Amino acid sequence: MGEVFEQLPDPSCRNGLDRQAGLVFCPAPSLSNVRFAFQCDYATRDDALPPADVLEHCPLVRIIWLSDE
Repeated sequence: MGEVFEQLPDPSCRNGLDRQAGLVFCPAPSLSNVRFAFQCDYATRDDALPPADVLEHCPLVRIIWLSDE
């Protein structure tokens, strides 16, 4: 994740819920219809993102394309 974003945590990123727990979802920089999913597996409370030093090492596991159709 540290290779994609200059500043962590990025305020537009969100934790996955339920079956997507352990993932952090972020909009791709400069691409409005693409989302990235990073595998973090870090327990947090109240939907807070993991700390920056953890996020920096979370690998990209999915690229999600959002269709306008």
